[in-house]
Amino acid sequence: MPQTPSANTNEYLLSCVSSLRASTQLLDKSIKVVDASTKDVHRLNKILKTDNVFGLVAESDLQHSIKTVQDELEPKVDALKHKYEQEVEKVRNRTNNLKNKIELQRVRLQTIRNSKGSHDVMNDKLLRLNFLRNKKSRLKFNLSRYQLEDQKNRLSAASTPQPMEEDSE
Repeated sequence: MPQTPSANTNEYLLSCVSSLRASTQLLDKSIKVVDASTKDVHRLNKILKTDNVFGLVAESDLQHSIKTVQDELEPKVDALKHKYEQEVEKVRNRTNNLKNKIELQRVRLQTIRNSKGSHDVMNDKLLRLNFLRNKKSRLKFNLSRYQLEDQKNRLSAASTPQPMEEDSE
């Protein structure tokens, strides 16, 4: 059975439509790939525009930077060094003063040990002083006790009712 011209045309049109659909699908996939690959294009542009990829610096710039840092730091280091030396000197003086004080205390202790006669007199004076201190504290205690008793008596006298005097008219 021979095919009619309209059937050929129909088949021809169907194949064109399917070919067109395949082309649009292929174009959609291509657009997705291009979108995915160009999302980071702004960052890539910035990276590609940089000239100093490895950060190379000229020797003269490096020497100038070193000199600047030295000029800034040397006065500060000198000031700290001076401060440190002052502190060390203070510690040395303090150490010498303490050594002298120790020696003076040794001499005093030695003279006290050597003077036994004056030591007995000193002991008597210390005993007398302790006795007087104890006596003073006892007297203070007794005085405060008497003052409390007196105050208690005054309060009890003030709180007891006074008998009313009758008028004898």
